[in-house]
Amino acid sequence: VKDLNWWDLVRHDLYYLIYYELNNIRIIEPIKRNSLFVRLIFRLKSKMYCYYIFCIAFITRPDKIFLSFPRFSFRGIKSDYPIDYVVETYQNNKMRIDQSKFLLFGQSKAKISLLDSNELLERLNKRFNISLKIDMSSFINERISGYHNQLRFYKKIFKASNGKILIISQTGNQKGVFHAAAKYNLKTIEVQHGEICRNHPAYSYPK
Repeated sequence: VKDLNWWDLVRHDLYYLIYYELNNIRIIEPIKRNSLFVRLIFRLKSKMYCYYIFCIAFITRPDKIFLSFPRFSFRGIKSDYPIDYVVETYQNNKMRIDQSKFLLFGQSKAKISLLDSNELLERLNKRFNISLKIDMSSFINERISGYHNQLRFYKKIFKASNGKILIISQTGNQKGVFHAAAKYNLKTIEVQHGEICRNHPAYSYPK
């Protein structure tokens, strides 16, 4: 792998895997609980939403782009209140992308070797005295693909738009988005949506 721009995605999710294992919590990703038909429908909706966002960016040429991820629901209405408040202060030439409505699919040519991933799994199990049983190679490669999918998609969006400012409310591990914004010189502002402390894996970095 030529770079480690994707590492935060791996680090963040590995933290939670270890946390769940230490606390005997079993989590199944919601999308994997669904039937094949439901997953295919979701994938189709994701693609349609991505095309819709690209068309909006190309036609309206917004200079302010907001990325939200609604986490809260009140009376059936989902909201991302940190971003909701900021969006309301701007009246014109803006575009909002709801990241809860789609996933980015695709494979990356960058891969980590099976040998390296097995060694990492052994070290984690030994370090934390756990028995984590996952396909570490697939786990890491999915995050590598996730980074490159983000990078490709948002490069297209930012290039199609007249973007000057990107305002985002999400964890700091969206490096694909941030690097795409840097490529097209968008000033990036992250709206704080949670506590920044040493126990939060998205904000806690080793010295």
